[in-house]
Amino acid sequence: MLNFLITDAEFTGLIKTLRCLKEDVRLIGFCSSSDCAHKVMLDKLYVAPEYNSPNYIDYVCDVAVSEKIDYIIPVVTLSLEIMAASKAEIERRTSAKVLISSEDDIRIMNDKARLSEAVTNKKFITDYKIATNKTELTKAVVSVENPVIKPVRGENAEGFLRVVDNRIYTESVFAGKASHLVSREVLDFLPDDYTFSVPRMVMPYLPGNEWDVDLCCHNGKVKAASVRRNLDMFGGLSAMSETTPNVQLLEFCNELAAQFNMEFLICVSFKEDENGNPKLIEINPRAMGSVDISSMAGNNLVQKYLDCIRFEELNDISLTPYGVKSALFYDSVVTSGPVWHELSPADIYIYDKYYSQVSSFMVDLCFHCRIAWDVVYKIKWAIIEDALVMISEGTKDMPPFMMMPIGTVNSASLVKITETVREKFSSEGKGNTLPVYCIDAQYVDMVKNLPIKHSEVKCNPDFSDYLYDAEQLRELKGKSYSKKRNHVSKFLRLYSDYRYVSLTEKYFDECIELVKLWATARDIECDDIDNCDYLMIKSLFDNWNVLKARGGAIIIDNKIRAFAVGSKGSDELAFIHFEKADISYEGIYAAINQLVLKNEFPEVKYVNREEDLGISGLRKAKESYFPIEMIDKYSVVFG
Repeated sequence: MLNFLITDAEFTGLIKTLRCLKEDVRLIGFCSSSDCAHKVMLDKLYVAPEYNSPNYIDYVCDVAVSEKIDYIIPVVTLSLEIMAASKAEIERRTSAKVLISSEDDIRIMNDKARLSEAVTNKKFITDYKIATNKTELTKAVVSVENPVIKPVRGENAEGFLRVVDNRIYTESVFAGKASHLVSREVLDFLPDDYTFSVPRMVMPYLPGNEWDVDLCCHNGKVKAASVRRNLDMFGGLSAMSETTPNVQLLEFCNELAAQFNMEFLICVSFKEDENGNPKLIEINPRAMGSVDISSMAGNNLVQKYLDCIRFEELNDISLTPYGVKSALFYDSVVTSGPVWHELSPADIYIYDKYYSQVSSFMVDLCFHCRIAWDVVYKIKWAIIEDALVMISEGTKDMPPFMMMPIGTVNSASLVKITETVREKFSSEGKGNTLPVYCIDAQYVDMVKNLPIKHSEVKCNPDFSDYLYDAEQLRELKGKSYSKKRNHVSKFLRLYSDYRYVSLTEKYFDECIELVKLWATARDIECDDIDNCDYLMIKSLFDNWNVLKARGGAIIIDNKIRAFAVGSKGSDELAFIHFEKADISYEGIYAAINQLVLKNEFPEVKYVNREEDLGISGLRKAKESYFPIEMIDKYSVVFG
């Protein structure tokens, strides 16, 4: 039994979330009145003194001790700084843990002006001016195009005013729709010596979509998240929202979590400008009323936090499934049947959860490979039978297909998955058969023995991956590698002034130019996906930071002459996805091969350098490095 104390027990979303924990819970709450309707949702209610009264912390401690509280969840926004400042005292006087960020960080997050100033990534910060009195406000409103005014402290659109033409304001007043509007003429009625008790921010109005990102954080790291696009607003609250992928916001929230050492539940709000660029509106460093959206969709943020602090520092980020819609009072609706999503870089968090359950060394199952080649296969994915299932509409040379699901898959679940996908394809007029590709050798016997009609399970060696001992390729020791050592030695002798660099965004344009030169020399169009990997490489570059890809380049005469791009599949495995080099520099391919492994993947035991596609020259080159194993890929047709 876990005992929780909630400092504002009128947050029904939080109460419902706590009731959904894996363990039995007992909920104690502070309410404004003993007649509060929310008391029916609690196990016990207390009418506490105001958060700013002298004896508030003593009262919290007394209740925590008498009720044997395990966790205290501060909820009242105005009390957060006091609770954070008293966290150490409360935990010393009681056996309870206060779930809250540090006082200094909360003071910044609670103040929109200080927050905007502190955020290091200014890409998400819109221009603003601060006004503490009428004179400053008048000057700010005149200098900002299409201005809005809001207090630096507050929530749920409290004090928010959009400055509009006086005629529009007047018409809105008589229509009863002027609650968040004001005109310059009205502002002129303020006394000349008027001073605001809370400073005001004046900034441009943001007309685009509004987003909320609900976070579970521990030690400044995001552990779980729900990214929601608000479909409708009511009084500053989200009246309707839908969980939607947005990798840009998720990555920025990762930055914010680290910068402000966020702890427990946080809600970050954004609004898009006229160009669709998201701008930070505010950070609420507490549990929000919307938190139960995540729990109803199977991603309980509080449960994730408790697992982190009680059991282990979990590395994966639990992302709420997409397509979950919620209305005011947060009743969730999930589309019946599997929800199919187009593959997005943001899916890496969900993908990694299932990929971590796979022991295959096959490159096709690597997320970086899927993102790179999505320009060709246009993958859609869904979670079926607790496995991640990927399907493709196919290509001009390939019918629609399913890839072998990733996750923990057995005979029974694979039959259900197959039947679900076959039914989808059949209903869409794609035929009654279902090709399945990228079946690892470990699943061949299981597939052969499935109780459904299927073809012979086959393997095409043209698509088998080359697996190497990484240390052998890093060191090139022994008689077998004498030719490779000679190639590298000649390169070092001829181009002793070369420079090796790890790939970052500053080098991407030059790398792309090298790819274009490679294609031009072969009379190939860059966007010819059958013969050139330009679009695939560009896809990895465009999403480099999200994917956490790795790579290196060789610079000679201030120009990139070779580069390689790879990724980690596990602690012991690396993939090399792409290599390009100017072959007029002797030995440069052997050099980039060795240098990237030494510098970017010094820790891995194995390296997968992908398949040869049946191209004789490529096969000869890959064989010359002496693979220790070929990773075969099997296929089957069901139906």
